[in-house]
Amino acid sequence: ILFIIFGSFKKTGPAWFEDAEGGGDKLAISFRPTGLLVGILFLVASIGVALATGQVPAGERGVVLKFGAVTDKTLGEGIYLVAPFVNSVERMSVQTVKQEEPASAASKDLQTVQTTVALNFHLNPERVNDVYQTLRRDYVSRIIQPAIQESVKAVTATFDAEELITKRPQVKSEIEEVLSSRLAINGISLDTLSLTNFEFSGAFAASIEAKQVAAQDAIRAENLLIQIRVEAEQNEAQAAGDKLAAIERAEGTKQSNILNSEGLKESAILEAEGQAQARVIRANAEAEARVIQAIAEAKAILEVADATADGNALLDATLSKQVIDFSLVENLAPSIRTVVIPSGQDLILSDALLGSNP
Repeated sequence: ILFIIFGSFKKTGPAWFEDAEGGGDKLAISFRPTGLLVGILFLVASIGVALATGQVPAGERGVVLKFGAVTDKTLGEGIYLVAPFVNSVERMSVQTVKQEEPASAASKDLQTVQTTVALNFHLNPERVNDVYQTLRRDYVSRIIQPAIQESVKAVTATFDAEELITKRPQVKSEIEEVLSSRLAINGISLDTLSLTNFEFSGAFAASIEAKQVAAQDAIRAENLLIQIRVEAEQNEAQAAGDKLAAIERAEGTKQSNILNSEGLKESAILEAEGQAQARVIRANAEAEARVIQAIAEAKAILEVADATADGNALLDATLSKQVIDFSLVENLAPSIRTVVIPSGQDLILSDALLGSNP
């Protein structure tokens, strides 16, 4: 602007003139139209360059407008150049944004449910033109908030109040699925979704608490019953073990007694057999001794007999016939003192009589 103003004037030379008061000299300056035109053109060019260039920051996309109408062209991150006064660029953020929204709904059993939905979302970079054309930058209040309310109501209506607590992961998954499909229609991508605790009316909360207390009492009673049953089974098992141990001990004692009895029996048998064998050996020894004794006695008798025979033979050879006859008579009649035998005769007794018993 200063260039245009001062460039349109030029210095004409030292033309001196008096001022109205009649004193002082003034410098004469003349107007130059060419300088003004150049200045205007330079200004217009500067404005055009400024309007034609720009920069799209990281995490944003540029929507190109042509005379204010949305085009299909989208500018990525970095410096861009467009036709000035024809095209303009509107920047749209595609970064992940967090949004928390309280939601109220009714369960399947008509219980009022309060919860807070926290979600992270971002604009689809490929559809920022559509979002800008239909929603501009007002997509949170016009799309996201109503979609959260509708999704929560649609899903909680299919669950009982208790199921909203017991099946919380399933409820969250279904709400996330419904909400994601609703947002995707409008070019918004859902990243994550979280649910705070479900809140119910005071009366229902009290009933749930009472039910939970009863359930806990039932669980404790069941656990106590299980404990008693386990202890009974343990006692029964211990009794069975003691019984089995007693049986095994009795069986062991029985086997020991049997073995002892059999040992004593075998010992008695062996002892009896030993005694019998000893008696047999003794009897055999005695018999053998008797036989030996008999043999010895027989030998002695034979020896005596032989000696007697030898003696008799010796006597027979040494004694006279008269002595023999005298001996015979003496044996036959020991009381007879005198025997008269005729002269020249033998004994009146024959040899046959002498060989017989009196």
